[in-house]
Formats: sequence, C-alpha cells, structure tokens
Amino acid sequence: KKLKHFDLIVDALLGTGTKGEIRGIYADVISMLNNSKRPIVAVDIPSGLDADTGLPLGVCIKAKMTVTMGFMKKGFLKNNSRKFTGKVVVADIGLLP
Repeated sequence: KKLKHFDLIVDALLGTGTKGEIRGIYADVISMLNNSKRPIVAVDIPSGLDADTGLPLGVCIKAKMTVTMGFMKKGFLKNNSRKFTGKVVVADIGLLP
C-alpha cells in the first residue's frame, strides 16, 4: 500500500559483505518490497543473497534486474540464484585494465 505510487524500486539495502540470516527491520523491509508487486532493480547484489553461494540468507529481494559492479558475482552462477537476481547486467567501473 505504501509503495503503490512508485513504478520501480531500487534495492541497495544490503551488500556483498552480508553474513548470517537476515532478521529484524531488514527482513521486514525486504518482505514488504517483495510483496509490493513493483519491479525491483538491485544494485550490485539483491539484499539478502549470499554473493559466494547464490543462496538466500533467509529472506531475499527478488529483483527483476541486478546491475552488478565490476564483475559477475560467483554466487550468481550457482543454486538457481536467477530467481533472486533476475537479469544480470555487469557495470564497467574501471576495475580491469
């Protein structure tokens, strides 16, 4: 209800260093965003997704698209992570010569 006026949600809540199960207000926000029926674009990695394993850390953003920085995260290629990442676009941020 609170998000009905928005056409798109940008997820940049949690990043690649997140460890352990997502709890508390973070879990509540992720659930609210997923239930909003709005498309979500994740910045670098969907909040709640483990970058190494591709597994959710409990609750996880279900993005329509993920714009990941520099390179494809290892976990994006594992464990059916596509249902959380959606389409993955790698943004060149000048890491490679």
